[in-house]
Amino acid sequence: MPPGRHNRGRYRGDDYREPVETPEQKLRNAIIKLGDNPDFLTQDLQRFSHNLTTYNRDKISIIAEAFRISVTEEPFKTPYYAALLVLLHQPIPETPVEDEQEPAVELTPIGRPVLEDFWKGFQAFLDNQAWRELRLCIHFFAHLALANIISPTSLLALLQSFAAVLEEPGVSYGRALKAGLCVGEGLLLAGRVLYAQSPETVEEIINSLNAFTDSVQSSKILVRPFVQLHDLDSSSSIHDNEVLMSLISALQAQAKSNFSEDIWVLPQPLSEFPSLSSDVAPPFDLPSVLVPPEVFEMDTELGGTIYEENKSSIKKEELPRYHLTLFDNEITPDLTTPNGYVMRSLLNDVIDIFEVNRKECARLLLEMPRWFASGVFKPKPGTEIDPADEPKFEKAWQLESTIIETILSGMLIVPTPEHKPLYYFALITELCKLSPPTVGPAVGKSIRRLHSYLTDGLDVEMAQRFSEWFAVHMSNFNFQWVWKEWVPDLALPVCHPKRTFVRRATEYEVRLAYHDRILKTLPEAMSAPEAGVMPAQAPGPEFDYDDPSNPHYDSAQSLLSLLRGRSNVTEVMNHVETMKNNFIDNGETEQRASTLIRSMVMQSLLHIGSRSFSHFLNAMERYLQLLRTISVAEGKADLLDAAGDFWRKNSQLIIVVFDKLMQYQIVDPTNVVVWAFAPRQSKRGLPGLTTDEWQLVKAAIDKSIGRVAISKRRLAALRKEEDDARARVKAGTDGGVGMDVDAEMKEEAVEQSPALATALKGYSTLTQEQKNTLARVLSEFVSALKSSSHILNDDAWHKRSSWEQPEWGPWETWGWYRHFLRLYSPHLRNYVTSLETVSFDGLEDTEATRLLKRLWSTALGQE
Repeated sequence: MPPGRHNRGRYRGDDYREPVETPEQKLRNAIIKLGDNPDFLTQDLQRFSHNLTTYNRDKISIIAEAFRISVTEEPFKTPYYAALLVLLHQPIPETPVEDEQEPAVELTPIGRPVLEDFWKGFQAFLDNQAWRELRLCIHFFAHLALANIISPTSLLALLQSFAAVLEEPGVSYGRALKAGLCVGEGLLLAGRVLYAQSPETVEEIINSLNAFTDSVQSSKILVRPFVQLHDLDSSSSIHDNEVLMSLISALQAQAKSNFSEDIWVLPQPLSEFPSLSSDVAPPFDLPSVLVPPEVFEMDTELGGTIYEENKSSIKKEELPRYHLTLFDNEITPDLTTPNGYVMRSLLNDVIDIFEVNRKECARLLLEMPRWFASGVFKPKPGTEIDPADEPKFEKAWQLESTIIETILSGMLIVPTPEHKPLYYFALITELCKLSPPTVGPAVGKSIRRLHSYLTDGLDVEMAQRFSEWFAVHMSNFNFQWVWKEWVPDLALPVCHPKRTFVRRATEYEVRLAYHDRILKTLPEAMSAPEAGVMPAQAPGPEFDYDDPSNPHYDSAQSLLSLLRGRSNVTEVMNHVETMKNNFIDNGETEQRASTLIRSMVMQSLLHIGSRSFSHFLNAMERYLQLLRTISVAEGKADLLDAAGDFWRKNSQLIIVVFDKLMQYQIVDPTNVVVWAFAPRQSKRGLPGLTTDEWQLVKAAIDKSIGRVAISKRRLAALRKEEDDARARVKAGTDGGVGMDVDAEMKEEAVEQSPALATALKGYSTLTQEQKNTLARVLSEFVSALKSSSHILNDDAWHKRSSWEQPEWGPWETWGWYRHFLRLYSPHLRNYVTSLETVSFDGLEDTEATRLLKRLWSTALGQE
């Protein structure tokens, strides 16, 4: 083997060669990396534009492509790229080398060809409905309009084309929001020249945005971060902002001054160069466009039912999005002001674009002051400031607090954030590692503020996500937290959200470490068992038949010995039948004997599998036949009770076991739903849902939905196979002398494929299971909440400091009901009529039932 061939990626062999960039790649990278050098100055743009015009004028498409990549992937550089393109419009004199006495030759500017090619890329983004890229390109156009490179009239026409989306009949919220952001942000950035061009058109655009937000006002009650159940319409808070309404507020603030005020947070690199005359570079007119319509895919089920894909597959962005505010406006920017909105939007774009590389994202976020105007952020501690510049920093914001607030507000968007929560967790961790002295305090302040929001009615899903982030973040920093600050909360009722948060956070910390380690991090007041923060012992298994004093100890041990010895399934089933007969002979009823058998079998298998997850799966799979035999009728509930009792100290493993029981079809999703809502001692004997039970309900719903999706894909594959087979039959029998007289019989045989018939039957069964699961969840919510009117009034809410389990329990269940509706509304719409009939008919007219119906109607789009 020649030297260097082996392990070339690890060692540099004799034939190792560094990758060689082509001239085109070098040019593209030079443009993309513009400004990355810490010594970069705005004046460098002029030299760079001169080089592009002089030496690369034949590579217009490469330059335009680099501009498109830069604008859509590095939006914080957009003002500089706009300045560079303006400079590319300026004529550059060049003196020939041969004879320096000859008059200078003026090169033709390449700015306009580059812009024309850039527009082709914008048109491609439009055809593909790449909304983020479209919005960032419009930012670029707005900066160029301010420099008179793009005519204000054509930019205003472009914004009007996007504004027309808001008035489309039946437009989805997600599409309208994306179009609205394109329109509003473009208007916010270029408002000065657009308003001067046509004040009436600008006002019409703002009015259209307002009209759309008014049309979706009712759906906001499902996603507001702070909830007062007795008055959903006035549940807005100074601590949250709906994204589109924030943009409208920023536009209205600008409109009051006739858009005369600049967005001062952004740098103005063009101000350092002479202005460009219209005679030298006439403004470019953006071609007129029509935003492509929303794609409606009709999904025809082979069972005969037709669903509209746009109705039954609504994505996460189909509901309004709220952002939390964690700090005062003197510390972080106000989202409803023009400058505050622009800054938060830019930070959100960076977090979104660089999701693929959290380390790079963290580095860029901490370097953001480079790309904003001087004085926007407070200087780092220890930085020397020129006394003349001190007044400029008096109203500056804190960078780290702004970044953490932006990340956490994105993480806490309901029903689901833009990215997986783990990305936000990891990003904050990377920021803390890069700059512990500055980011750490901002994180601590954010935790304290979110903790204070728990008393103000913070959404239950947000509280759950907050506790998960808190535990994960603590695990990355040695579980160090100032717990003594929350010791006074121990005086609150045990079911208070603050007490619940502490219990849940420490439980998650134990999952990430060990019980004893976490217990040592708590102050003495919290570590005591009577504090109700953590149990005295680690969350291990509880085998009910491990005590010799148990009357069924010997029977359970004999069964356990057979299972441990991996006895044949038939032998174990015979032994189980003998045990059952013995119980009946000893005076037990047949029902009680069957319940005992199921409990012993389930707990014995879990006892064997408690050593590890692989032990659990092996035990379950070895005795699936036994489990299916004893899980008939009411036996499914007995198995769930036995598993719940075995892992009653570890809610995580209850979810794992129940999920596997559903996967192996030992129990149905509806059985899990009924078990989750059933009154138990952990809920003080009351019906309803805690966070742990909601996780079970969610797992059951997701299981039924997942099965239908898998069956649908299999059905589509089989249908395609049948269509291909039918086409082959037709192709072999069409025309010609060799026509097959049995062609119709052959085609009929293809259509009656047993595999397709089986798949159709399976799909129908799974669809019915999904419907039954959703119906059961809805009916259980109605049963649990229909008698909770006592907490649905203003007086009760203001006395919540004295609430106990009879009040906080239903309040949390209401929160999970809202989350259930907003998370699964696309699937609920498929069965709306039957679900309403089963769940709401015959209910008394009370405050609780009216609220149940209102939330349902809002989620289903009936209001």
